[in-house]
Amino acid sequence: MPSPDARDAAGGPQDWTRLLPPGWHVECVAEPVGALFRPRASCRFGDQAPCVLPPDTEPYTTAVEAIRHAQQQVLRHVVRPRDA
Repeated sequence: MPSPDARDAAGGPQDWTRLLPPGWHVECVAEPVGALFRPRASCRFGDQAPCVLPPDTEPYTTAVEAIRHAQQQVLRHVVRPRDA
């Protein structure tokens, strides 16, 4: 489920989870680090244990930026290109 903090350009919630294959559950948060926000993402398939994705960037200045990065990280981890 997308974070309620993630907003599209019009200010409405993003429905980026439609890009996930069926059965995947994700959580994206912006963890405060002083005056900055670190993206944190976890995902799991079905009843499996959640996988916390490793941090791959420096903190962002806004929570929205951090959540967007976490969403992109989930999509890179979960959505794989189909074999040619």
